[in-house]
Amino acid sequence: LSPRERADVIASERGVRASASNSISATKRLRALVIFASTVTFAAIIYAAAIYHGWIAPFSDVKVDFLALSTALAFSVWLCLALYLSRVKNASASKFSPAAASVFFVVFLEVDLLYALPTRALWPAPLLLVVVIALAQGIHRHGIKLLAANAAAGLLALVLIFSLSPKLREKTAALFDPNDSHFATAEGQRAAHSVKWRIIFWRKCLDETARYSPLFGFGFGTNLTDLLRETPDWPIFEDSQNAAKYGAPNRHPHSAHVSVLTRLGALGFLLWLGILGDTFVNGLRNCRRSLAHSRAQFWFETALLCCWSIYVLAMSFGVVLENPFGGIPFWTLTGLLACPLVFETPAPLQQPQ
Repeated sequence: LSPRERADVIASERGVRASASNSISATKRLRALVIFASTVTFAAIIYAAAIYHGWIAPFSDVKVDFLALSTALAFSVWLCLALYLSRVKNASASKFSPAAASVFFVVFLEVDLLYALPTRALWPAPLLLVVVIALAQGIHRHGIKLLAANAAAGLLALVLIFSLSPKLREKTAALFDPNDSHFATAEGQRAAHSVKWRIIFWRKCLDETARYSPLFGFGFGTNLTDLLRETPDWPIFEDSQNAAKYGAPNRHPHSAHVSVLTRLGALGFLLWLGILGDTFVNGLRNCRRSLAHSRAQFWFETALLCCWSIYVLAMSFGVVLENPFGGIPFWTLTGLLACPLVFETPAPLQQPQ
C-alpha cells in the first residue's frame, strides 16, 4: 500500500473503533436507565394497583399519586422496549424470536396496567411513543408498517380491556359527558366530576386572563383557585382548599399550559410554546443524526425524546411541573434535548512527507 492508502485504512479503523465505543456507551446508559426506572416502578405500580382495586389497605398517611406512577410506568414500558430494539441487529430476522415475543408480551401487559390505573392523562402515551419513533426514523415504508402494526395492537388491547370493564367504558364516556349524574358506577361519576372540574377551571382562567391581564398574566404569587371563589361553581372547588385533608391547598388548574398562560399572559405563553417546539425539533434532529452513527445511540436519543414527550402529555392534564418530582426531571430532559448532538470524529492523519 502507498503511504496515502495506509493513512486512509488507519483513519477508517479509528472511525470504526470510535463508532463501536459510542454504541457500547449508549447501550450502557440505556441499560442503566432501564434498571433505575423499572426496579422501583414495577414494585410501586403493583402496590398502587392493589390499593386502587381494594386488595390491600394503604399505609397510614401515605398518599398514592397515580399520575406520577402512570408516568413512571410509561417511562419503564418505553425504556424496556428501547433497550431491546437497540440490541437487535436485524429486526426482520428476529421478528418471531422468543426474546421479541417475551418483550412485547411484557409491554402489552404493562400497557394494559396503564389503562387499569385511575388516571386518564397517560392513556394516549402508547400512540404518542409510536408517533415520536416514526418521526425520529423518518417517514418511510418500514415506519408506516411499524406505526400501523402498533396502532392495530393498541386497538386490540383497548377492545379487550373495554369489553371486560364497564368502569373503563364509563371513564371514557365521561370525557365527552361531564355530567356525573349520567353514570352508574363510582368510577364514572368521579371521572365526569374530574372533567367538569377542569373545564370550569380552565375556562375561568382564560376568561379572567383575557379580561384583566392578557399580555403579562397574574404572576406566580396568585392562588388561581381563588379566581372561582365568588362564582356559583365555588362549592365544587372548596374542598380542594382543605389543607388539613390534602396537605396543602390546590393552587393550579391541573394543566401546565393553562397555568403558564394565566400566570405569564400571551407573551409568556408564546415563549413557552417556543421552548417546547424548539426542544422537540432539536430532539428529532439529534435522533436523526445519531441514526447514521450508532443504532444504540439512536435508541438512547429517542428514549430521551419519548420520556420528555410523556412529561408534556402528563403536564397537559395534571400537576407535574409544580412539584420537584416532575419539574426537575422535565427540565433536565429539556436541557439534554436542547443541546445539539455532536459526534467526535478522529482527526485526519498527517500525510507522510
